[in-house]
Amino acid sequence: MTQEELAQRIGEKYSTLQAIEAGRLKPTKKAIRGLERELHISLLEPVAAVPVKTSREIESHGPTLGDVVRVKRKKRS
Repeated sequence: MTQEELAQRIGEKYSTLQAIEAGRLKPTKKAIRGLERELHISLLEPVAAVPVKTSREIESHGPTLGDVVRVKRKKRS
C-alpha cells in the first residue's frame, strides 16, 4: 500500500501523513485510530488510574511552605 492509499483509507491528506511520519506533526486521535485499524497495530496504550495520597497519608518531614508563608492581601481603596 502506498502512502497516498493509506492517507485516503484513514481520511487524512497525503501531506499530513508525510508530516506525521517525519515527526513534524503530532497525529490526531482520528489519524491514530485510522492507522491502528488499517495497519493492524496498536499505537496507544490504556493508562491506569494513579492513586493519589492525601495529606494525611503522606509522612510529615517538618513544616511545609504552606505552613510558613503568610499571604498578604492588598487592601481595596
